[in-house]
Amino acid sequence: QASCAWPARAIGFTLPLRESADEGCSFRTLGQRMDSYDVFLSYARADSARAALIRDKLEAKGLSVFFDAEGVDSGEEFPVVIDKAVKSARCVLGLWSSAALERRWVRIESRIGLDQQKLVAAMLDATRPEQLPAEFYNVNFESLADFRGQEDHAGWKRVLRAIGKRVKRPDLVRDEPAPSPSSAAPRSGSSRPGSLRETSRTSAN
Repeated sequence: QASCAWPARAIGFTLPLRESADEGCSFRTLGQRMDSYDVFLSYARADSARAALIRDKLEAKGLSVFFDAEGVDSGEEFPVVIDKAVKSARCVLGLWSSAALERRWVRIESRIGLDQQKLVAAMLDATRPEQLPAEFYNVNFESLADFRGQEDHAGWKRVLRAIGKRVKRPDLVRDEPAPSPSSAAPRSGSSRPGSLRETSRTSAN
């Protein structure tokens, strides 16, 4: 049986990955560096396992994903490569949690996405809208607290639709439910009406 040697990851971030095979061994190799990505994944190091799962799910949909493998600690200089990636990405997916929202760089990345009207926010834990930092108080988010990779997860499907609108992928946007009279009330895990998602939907059309 052939032994497989795994290639080392790039320091500080991972590039889009492609599947490769050699002598019966399947492994993932680093793709070429890109000038811009479909999705910039913003998360706290404490949530790295959940973030890696979501990265894999997005890549399986054919999206290029910028994923910082090491994370940036509070007080560290914001790496130039991350600065460029978050500003040029078509969408910033903020994977929020109580830990993530305490991290300076997660808030900076999400703020850039918000300012550029390309932020999609998802909550990985039970943090409530009223617990959000003031700068994100009116940002609507989807709950992925119980998401473990299920394709039929309601919150995940809404995240994909929001990403699809920002990256111009109609196949990800299809099957969007029609508005109902009850949609005026905020659903569980979401903030108040008139949030970023509604504003971004208008600007994306």
